[in-house]
Amino acid sequence: MSSKSDIRKACREARKAVSSDARQQAGQSAAKILNEHPLFIRSQHIACCLATKTEFETQAVIEAVWKSGKVCYIPAVKKNKRLEFVAYQKNDKLEANQYGIFEPQNKENTISVNKLDLVMMPLTAFDLQGNRLGAGAGYYDKTFSFITEKSATILLGLGYECQKVNILPQDEWDIKLNGVLTERELILF
Repeated sequence: MSSKSDIRKACREARKAVSSDARQQAGQSAAKILNEHPLFIRSQHIACCLATKTEFETQAVIEAVWKSGKVCYIPAVKKNKRLEFVAYQKNDKLEANQYGIFEPQNKENTISVNKLDLVMMPLTAFDLQGNRLGAGAGYYDKTFSFITEKSATILLGLGYECQKVNILPQDEWDIKLNGVLTERELILF
């Protein structure tokens, strides 16, 4: 089995090879798949990340949330290496955080993370056992460490098919995904 750092490197390279046009098309395809899925239809409070650099394009997914009349939230970094989720509307002003990731300038309208119905999070790699490899800082793992099989919050990874691996090494603090949304399908585990 490869190490997390080897898998990160290989999957970042694969993600980087996805052209700008293919990124846009993947986001559109994923939004269409999501929009028709019962999981999305029954969710009201939906969190989604804003894509950076070569990450899976999320703009079409965010627009699908808005068009459906649901509330969209995006993450903002807190000092305790956790995330808070801030309501995000079309013309909200954004600012780059210390990692260069955009988040809302006004952070007053937040939701408790256990009140989110659906959380779509970025990933570097995933496997079909529900394992996710993130960027390595552990923000999502720490924020959603409360998740159990009985939790109502659904965690969905966002990634390209080229980021799928056979099996990911796991640490005790790594949270499991309930599913993954790619440009081809929404897979639930």
